[in-house]
Amino acid sequence: MEVDFKKARRFLRVEYPGYVNDINKVLETLGGTRAIAETFRSDQKRPELRFRPGDTDCGVAYGSRHQTADLLLRVRRKKTNIDPELDRRHLEVEMMGIVDTVFTFDSFLLFSTF
Repeated sequence: MEVDFKKARRFLRVEYPGYVNDINKVLETLGGTRAIAETFRSDQKRPELRFRPGDTDCGVAYGSRHQTADLLLRVRRKKTNIDPELDRRHLEVEMMGIVDTVFTFDSFLLFSTF
């Protein structure tokens, strides 16, 4: 499989310090998709995390930006039933793009569920 890294899609990874049950609440704690996009475009801005976005007394955890060299892969598993006694699984792997930036929150935080 030939890959042209210059034309590959770029992705951002956020290492969220909590258990994720609802992605919309997670995006809200990060300031929304617009704030994430602004932080990603600017080398000077740091991501902000507020576990209670509407509460002005809630502390802010600032993240840090790191460069990385990861691949985002889509792996599909297909079942084939050539022999009923043998359940063979074939994997289909597709490269979706490159993850070149990661935001981490290394400061001390209590874990929360969203």
